[in-house]
Amino acid sequence: MLTRYYLFLLTIFAAFLLVMALYFMASQPSAVAPRHLTNTTYKSVLVKGAIQPIPLQVDYDPAWARLGKALFNSTLLSRDNSVACSSCHLVNYGGDDGFPVSTGIDNQVGLRNSPTVLNATFNFRQFWDGRGKDLADQVAGPIHNPVEMGSNWPQVIRKLEGEPQFKRAFLDVNPEGVTQEAIIKAITIFEETLITPNAPIDRFLL
Repeated sequence: MLTRYYLFLLTIFAAFLLVMALYFMASQPSAVAPRHLTNTTYKSVLVKGAIQPIPLQVDYDPAWARLGKALFNSTLLSRDNSVACSSCHLVNYGGDDGFPVSTGIDNQVGLRNSPTVLNATFNFRQFWDGRGKDLADQVAGPIHNPVEMGSNWPQVIRKLEGEPQFKRAFLDVNPEGVTQEAIIKAITIFEETLITPNAPIDRFLL
């Protein structure tokens, strides 16, 4: 009898959570507001229902995005130049690495698997535990994590300034050159472009 009672309460609680989640999604605006660091915007087509399709168009700064892509694929962000963001987030293969846990510097393994970066711009929180409020907030996490990239901003900036192509690319978009803020902004804008419109589920919703 008690077991049925607890199952009933659990069912009611689960239904309540589902309703709240659907209400939250339905109340979201049709276009994602620009981030505090970027002017990236999305143009959406609204449909009836709580689940909305991925926006069909993204407007972003191409120069910053190109720099962000180069940084995303650069091992200079890691302490021993062995790991890049793209090592664990394969953009052309689902945005993650497909392993239970990822491998960082010194062949160390993490505690959680890498979440996909595809459409991550639409997550209301970042990281599996939700500790990152947005894409810009999550950039420093892997760079400073001793199991992942094990580096720090002074080291990263020094290495990037030592590469003429990177130094020139930063100066093209940022008068101050290579800075922590510019690195975060560039990677954020690149990740904001990683959306997947017109997938089968989107076509169904549309």
